[in-house]
Amino acid sequence: MTVFVGKASYHRPSEHGLTIQCVGSTGGRTVTLRAFFLAWIVLSMPMLIIGMAFLIVIQVL
Repeated sequence: MTVFVGKASYHRPSEHGLTIQCVGSTGGRTVTLRAFFLAWIVLSMPMLIIGMAFLIVIQVL
């Protein structure tokens, strides 16, 4: 997997584009949406666990 952060002519001064490609023997294909959902799932799980722990602590008190 390769990650390319670039700047196109239509980006504002502080904006950059992100392209994530899966590289293999047959070339590369863009997997931005799949990578976004994977990151969203991976990052949301710890937050859900921490949130559940806080709820349990609050209910016990």
